[in-house]
Amino acid sequence: MKYLVPLEEDKGENSKISWHFGRAPYFAIVSLDPGVKLEVKPTIGHTGSSDALNFVRTYKVDAVVVKAIGQRALQSLLSIGVKVYETRADTLNEIINEIKDNKLKTYTPAGSLGLVSPSIYGPTYTPSTLQPSVAPTSSGKLRVAVATEGAGGLEDIVSVRFGRCPTFTFLEVENGEIVNVEVKQNPYAMAPQGAGIAVVQFIISSGANYVVAGAFGPNASYALSQAPVVAINVPPGTRVKDVLNYLR
Repeated sequence: MKYLVPLEEDKGENSKISWHFGRAPYFAIVSLDPGVKLEVKPTIGHTGSSDALNFVRTYKVDAVVVKAIGQRALQSLLSIGVKVYETRADTLNEIINEIKDNKLKTYTPAGSLGLVSPSIYGPTYTPSTLQPSVAPTSSGKLRVAVATEGAGGLEDIVSVRFGRCPTFTFLEVENGEIVNVEVKQNPYAMAPQGAGIAVVQFIISSGANYVVAGAFGPNASYALSQAPVVAINVPPGTRVKDVLNYLR
């Protein structure tokens, strides 16, 4: 069986998995019969899911393994008989081990995180107040993801955008005190569509208990309402160092 895996880089089995399918810069082609056979190739055209689907046809793969995938690409793959599996792995080597151990799971509409694809609601969907399905940890330790405008750390301003904020500032909080600060670029800030859902998955995979922003779009709001994360809105101009005042 031949598997296709989207990658962020070409470093063989150590390559990082891409969160994008249609816009991944590289693809790995993995076959396990009899031993592991691996090829890493740059994507054709690198302009969207149509090129990725052409890649699937060209290399005659039987299945793809992804972190996330758009509904259009998912349906197109299924329509031509290609299986779609989901993963939380970070490297290609981890996925190869999942294949060997028969641990791959069939991809659900928004992955194993239990998120619902926004396409079924349409642009007019209006969510109610966020009600997290899982409470944050009671151990006294928290991880807070804050949508931010730059790399200013605790002095940065909370972004009014969520899905397309430039950065996320992650706060490690213990006994009500910030003990560590980490700034990461938002990998979906420039995504053509579906940024909100993808960022929710990114936030959950980061291990955050809370996510803070000035506002959340309707699709992201609905996804967050089903996720094990507490979403908090804060007023415009709030600084990162002050967000703990808003945590429930």
